[in-house]
Amino acid sequence: MLNPGWITRAAPATLLLFFLSSSSMNALISVMATSIIPIFFQLVINLHRFFFVATGGFSAFNSAIMPFLAVALKKVATEMKNSGNERGCAETRHQ
Repeated sequence: MLNPGWITRAAPATLLLFFLSSSSMNALISVMATSIIPIFFQLVINLHRFFFVATGGFSAFNSAIMPFLAVALKKVATEMKNSGNERGCAETRHQ
């Protein structure tokens, strides 16, 4: 079976030579400017649109999530109080 280890050892040197040549750097910059960067910004814009369409904006999102957040915080507070009582760290009431 052919051992492809030489490919992984030669790849860094090949990439270094590619990036050191000015024509390939110009080609890489032009490819990024024409394809990669616009695709990235288009993805960000689409995700932003989807968020606002799905939630109706921040106000609808906040009003929808607040009851769940309140219940979760109350459960956490109750659990913390109960775990403190189990360890003998209950509040002391002085008479």
